[in-house]
Amino acid sequence: MRRLHVVFALALATSLAGCAGGSDDDEVAPPKTSPSPLEKLTVSIYPAWGTTPSTQAVDASSHELSWNYFQLNTDFTHTTLEQGSRTLTDTEFRSVTDALARVQVTHGNSCGFDDEVVTLDVQNEDGMDSYANDFYAGCPGELQDGRTFASGVEELADVTRALAPQE
Repeated sequence: MRRLHVVFALALATSLAGCAGGSDDDEVAPPKTSPSPLEKLTVSIYPAWGTTPSTQAVDASSHELSWNYFQLNTDFTHTTLEQGSRTLTDTEFRSVTDALARVQVTHGNSCGFDDEVVTLDVQNEDGMDSYANDFYAGCPGELQDGRTFASGVEELADVTRALAPQE
């Protein structure tokens, strides 16, 4: 399993390395030669209609998926916190790491309207890398401060959301 983490981390580091700049003329940093294994990833989904996110986190060493979200009651007057955790199968964990490997830094300037904001935090021995879906890259808000815009973040959220109970 450790080999999977190293291979995955190398693929992620290679695909994301040096992409924080805004033009093709920017100097690109070389990929890390010995990437740290993935420790944990956290996906937060902020709905267009509210500010409280649903969150799914995956711990790489235990394959544990944990989640929390607020369930709106039927008369729309209040919400109830739903949370839990479970261990992912090897196949489920691989679906998460495969989706994470498809996350790519983008330089787009799209400015969407009325969609959820999805953030991704990837933790490893070297620290934390923070990303946001690129739907609002051209008009970032407070939720995207300090994050790198990337494609594939929403697709990763779809995978983790499908593995947690339905909202």
